[in-house]
Amino acid sequence: MYAAKCRATSVTVALELISESDYQILPQPGTAIYVDALPGRSLMHSHFRYFSGTDTFHMVETQGALDEGALDDWGHLWFELTRSAVGGPVSWSIAQQSVYGPDAEHRWMGGIAMNGDGDIALGYSISGSVFPGIRWTGRRADDPVGTMGPEFSIKEGEGLQPSTSRRWGDYSAMTVDPADDRTFWYTQEYITPANQWSTRVAAFLVNGIFADGFESGDTSAWTVTAS
Repeated sequence: MYAAKCRATSVTVALELISESDYQILPQPGTAIYVDALPGRSLMHSHFRYFSGTDTFHMVETQGALDEGALDDWGHLWFELTRSAVGGPVSWSIAQQSVYGPDAEHRWMGGIAMNGDGDIALGYSISGSVFPGIRWTGRRADDPVGTMGPEFSIKEGEGLQPSTSRRWGDYSAMTVDPADDRTFWYTQEYITPANQWSTRVAAFLVNGIFADGFESGDTSAWTVTAS
């Protein structure tokens, strides 16, 4: 179905291009080792949906806020593109876009998706004055355009990324459960008390209710009951 609806077109979006030398810029508490932000590119897969005659497309990238000429307070530029899929113009238009960064912590390595209700979830890593952990935010379909709601924690970090390679992720994934087309599933890494990488898998609704969450190695938790 998706391939049949693809048409050649283009749209201009204000992405921020960052040189590779600027990647390793995200601080961690209590160390001089910085984490790779991997900015200036589309993260995860770009998310496409078709709603009753409208193509909808979502993307997210890590972007820094300008503070007196220096990049600071890294967050996520997210945007939604739409176009008519039936008899309308082939050009995409920007339905909404915004940079999400509600405080001085740094957020990066995002994943975004929209469910069948039109709700959007955005998950990401967070660091700065806190150890590298996992959080998410979201919006209902009827929320004000270009806004996200409150932030929720999936897993708080408990240690440092100790490697001088400073790499992180590649990438995180936000997907929608095909069983109900409402529940979001998100996978992302964090740092354990032993300063080692681990993966967390979580399922939730945009109203903040968790369906379940478990570690990647916890095979006893693979039977999930959504609330």
